[in-house]
Amino acid sequence: MVIVTQYEERFNERLEVFFIVIKEPVDKNAPICPACSGRFSVRDNRRRHVIQQDGSRKTYLLRRLRCKECRRIHTELPSCIQPWKHYSVATVERVLDGRREDCPAENSTQRRWRDSFKRLEIQIEGALKSAWERTFRKVYPLLSQKLTLLDQLMSGGSGWLVLVNQLLIHSGIG
Repeated sequence: MVIVTQYEERFNERLEVFFIVIKEPVDKNAPICPACSGRFSVRDNRRRHVIQQDGSRKTYLLRRLRCKECRRIHTELPSCIQPWKHYSVATVERVLDGRREDCPAENSTQRRWRDSFKRLEIQIEGALKSAWERTFRKVYPLLSQKLTLLDQLMSGGSGWLVLVNQLLIHSGIG
């Protein structure tokens, strides 16, 4: 799976699906394989239904990419879709933040999301610290901080789950 952050949604009335048009420069930031860092070729497309915060359903036609090196197949996923879920990132994020007043998912589904996230918290924190060290070239200060990096990221407002999804996929955890 490859998460794309710079894209535009275009609706095709005849097929009744949304296409994702990548806005990233193709030569500079072309998606690379998270498994081996190889380059991709387009294999085919697949439909994906996503339930939005208001309960409406959108259908996307997503590209599937094959790595030229390791031959693995990855789906090109826009950052608005939660990986391995039928719900949008904004919907899942609101549940994990505790702002779930109008979530279209059942209570048991929301509980599974929270439990799954709780089980991954230590690994997410490790991936965040690793990214911190790569970015700033120094170890994250352990004792001087009252909040974990994940807590700080979550307290910064909406949009934090997209970064967490990218870290999980590229670190091989998710």
